[in-house]
Amino acid sequence: MKHTTCLLAAACGALVTAALPAVCAAAETQPEVQVEFRYFAPKVSGSVKGDDYYTARDDSNKLDLKDDLGIDKGHAPEVLVRYGKWRIDYMHLSSSKDGYYSGYPMRHKSHFYKGNLDTDLDFDSLSLDWQQDISRDEQQQVYWTAGLRYMREAADCTGDVYGSINDERDTDSDSASGIVPTVGIGGVWQMGSKGSLQGRLSGMPLGSHGHVFDVELGGVYSLARDWQITAGWRYLNLKLKKDDKTAEYKGSGPYVGVAYSF
Repeated sequence: MKHTTCLLAAACGALVTAALPAVCAAAETQPEVQVEFRYFAPKVSGSVKGDDYYTARDDSNKLDLKDDLGIDKGHAPEVLVRYGKWRIDYMHLSSSKDGYYSGYPMRHKSHFYKGNLDTDLDFDSLSLDWQQDISRDEQQQVYWTAGLRYMREAADCTGDVYGSINDERDTDSDSASGIVPTVGIGGVWQMGSKGSLQGRLSGMPLGSHGHVFDVELGGVYSLARDWQITAGWRYLNLKLKKDDKTAEYKGSGPYVGVAYSF
C-alpha cells in the first residue's frame, strides 16, 4: 500500500509538472478585454420620405430634420467592448427640439401641424464585428472586419394641430429598424511609446435598400498600463429604405473617451 501511494503521488507530481507550463502559456496568451466609454457630439442632418409625411415648405412628402423639425445636433454616449478579435459597439444618439416654428404647415402621419413642435429623435446602433489582421508589426497594424449592425430610429412629434380652434395639441410617433451586414478596413500606427493614431472605415452599400457607412479617425494616449484616453472625429452616413419609407441620417463631429483593459 505504501508503495502504491508513493507511485500515485509521483504520478500526480509528474502530471502537475507537465501541465504547469501549458497552463501558464494559456494564461499568457489569454485575449485581453478592453472596455471603452465614449461621448460623441455630432452635427446631424437627414430626412424621412414617404406617404405619411408632407411639408408645405416645398410641397413634398419629404420632411427635413433641420428645415421642418429644427433638429441639427445630437449627443451620443457609446460603449465598446473588445475581446481578442471581437468588438461589440453600442451607441444611443438622441436629438431634440422644443417649441420650433417652421412657418408653414406639415403633416406627420395622421395630423397636420402648424407649429410649436416638440420633437424627440432617437437612433440606436448595436454592432458585432470580427477582426483579422492583414499585416502587423511593432509600429503598425492593418486589419479588415466583418460583422452585423442592428439599427433603430424612433421619433416622437408633438405640436399645435393645424385648423384647431383652441390650439389643440397632438402627438405622432414613428419608428423603423433593421439588421445589415458590414465589412471594413482599419489601421493603427504607433506614435512614440505612449501614443498611436487609428482609423477605421466600415459599412455596406445595400443597393436599392440604401447604404451604411461609418468612418472614425482619432488618437489614443496611454495614461498607465491599463488606462487610455481616446479622441477623434467620426462620420456616419445612413440611408435605409423599407416599404414606402426612406430615411436618411448623417452625423459628424468629435468624440472623446476613456478605455480600461483587464
